[in-house]
Amino acid sequence: MISQKTRNSLLYILAVTVIVFGSIFLVSLAQGYEYDFLRNRIRLTGLVLIGSQPNGASIGVNGNQVKPKTPYRIENVTTGNLEIELSKNDYQNWKSNFNVKAGEVTFANYALLVPNKLNYTQIGQPNTFTNLVISEDRRHQYAISNSPVGIWRIETNRLAPLYSPPVDGNKPNQSVTEITALQASTDGSSLLFQQKTADGKLNNMFLNTASGQLTNVSSEFGFNLAQLYFNPANSRELYWLDSQNLRRISIDNKTVSAVLISSVASLQPSQDRLMVVEAPTEPNKIEQSFYSYNLDGSDKKLVGTIVADPAGYDLAYVKGRFNSYAAVRARSKNDFYLVRNPQSDSNKATTVLTRDIRSFSFSPSSRFLVVNRAGQLKTYDLEFTQIYDNRYELGDLRQWQWYDNYHLLLIINNQARLVDFDGQNSYTIQSSEDQVANIVPLESDKYIDYLNKAGNLTRVDLVLKR
Repeated sequence: MISQKTRNSLLYILAVTVIVFGSIFLVSLAQGYEYDFLRNRIRLTGLVLIGSQPNGASIGVNGNQVKPKTPYRIENVTTGNLEIELSKNDYQNWKSNFNVKAGEVTFANYALLVPNKLNYTQIGQPNTFTNLVISEDRRHQYAISNSPVGIWRIETNRLAPLYSPPVDGNKPNQSVTEITALQASTDGSSLLFQQKTADGKLNNMFLNTASGQLTNVSSEFGFNLAQLYFNPANSRELYWLDSQNLRRISIDNKTVSAVLISSVASLQPSQDRLMVVEAPTEPNKIEQSFYSYNLDGSDKKLVGTIVADPAGYDLAYVKGRFNSYAAVRARSKNDFYLVRNPQSDSNKATTVLTRDIRSFSFSPSSRFLVVNRAGQLKTYDLEFTQIYDNRYELGDLRQWQWYDNYHLLLIINNQARLVDFDGQNSYTIQSSEDQVANIVPLESDKYIDYLNKAGNLTRVDLVLKR
């Protein structure tokens, strides 16, 4: 007969065993392990979230139809390759492959379903426009017209005149014949452009888009202002790069600062930093230094050393959710560098160092970096350290612009295409007879505007019209 003391000890041991193995079981579930009772084995699983715009799409998983429609979540999905296909009446199908990892969430909730039949609306008069731009905050769009010469604000339901140069019949040689080099401030409150008069004179102009106040920067300051950039933090200030010296211009105070940074070979104001490649101090030097500065020219930080390139550099600086990144591409050599946390004194790391990069772009959230590598799209997920290389052909890529955080607008071989960030789904956007020159998104309103080479401005509606 078992004594009470022995019985209590056995119960204690049993309880401890249950707690220990129960804890191990719960932790295993959290880490993506599941026991398969039918096959008497442990398998690795993950969670998959599926969604679409619009909702209500039918779901196919590895060729098998799932009864619920989007949005939907699938739990305990076996790790490895997973193919998801979405379909909806009157929309083109969407299909992508994913790699499910144990204990992790696979996000397949960004599918943008494109209508089978797109609706096109012409904006303004035909054969009128020469350029189309969007502010960095992606909330304001502007177009240049050549007949008549002027600048227009593109609104949701109409085209509003913003600037039309005056015509003086007594001085025909001072009439404006062309507007070029249009750029918008980060918040769209100011425009910077060049206008050419009949006598060949070129002036830099600054326009307040709210008040309509116009400043002839060239005549106001009396300099040859060849390279001007907006201050990202103050749309009433401009950076002026002249003979490798960087100064700052205040439109309100009508002042020009002393030299902020000297020996500047390439410059890019980005968010709250100035990205600068320093001019070589010696002839035939094979390397140049890449620096980061505060917007006032202080807090100089060495980002790295890069190969010298006589054609200059494309520069960028972005802040992601966990890290910041500085990127530089040598224009003729096509060498590319990406440095994590460039403003810090330590913990810098070059995450990408590669060649044959013809262009690059960061997504609006700074999570994805896409590069044109030797004519193919390659995507880096900077948050989750993942590379997507689905060999999407970029052909003669003329422009790319992000539609939202997961989709790109591309102009390839004069055609506009809407493409997933990883290149797995691609849709033609423009009307079949058009050759596209420029394209900008209105993601919040589900529109895309594009300018064709004939000067026609067209709006594409991504919302199905009944």
